[in-house]
Amino acid sequence: MRVINLTDLEKSEIKYKISKFPDGQQNITIDKNQFEFGTPIQIKSRLNNFQDLELIIAITQSLRNLNVKQICLYTPYFLGSRSDRQFEEGSCNYLKQVICPIINSLNFESVTVLDPHSDVLEACLNNFKKIDNLY
Repeated sequence: MRVINLTDLEKSEIKYKISKFPDGQQNITIDKNQFEFGTPIQIKSRLNNFQDLELIIAITQSLRNLNVKQICLYTPYFLGSRSDRQFEEGSCNYLKQVICPIINSLNFESVTVLDPHSDVLEACLNNFKKIDNLY
């Protein structure tokens, strides 16, 4: 499995370029010659904020455009995992209704999270894998 490290380009096996536009939009470009057809790819991200989420979406779609079939996501933290319930009437369940549907729509082979904060995350996330922080 080859790794795209969105937290540190220097540690990434597959190099990429991030373009930022004046309106805040980010796009990511990879060179298709950096991997062989059929090679599974793991995306590593901190997933701390919506900018990280935007890059995950963009790199996943770029890989799909290059016919990469097996894509996994690894993140030590999962955005919104502390907001795993509806806190007030008139609000939403941020994790269940906002973040997990976005990640699930990307159809990852697996989504590995280091020490998730919530059982709701485990229940709402497709292809979830947990890594205990003790190891």
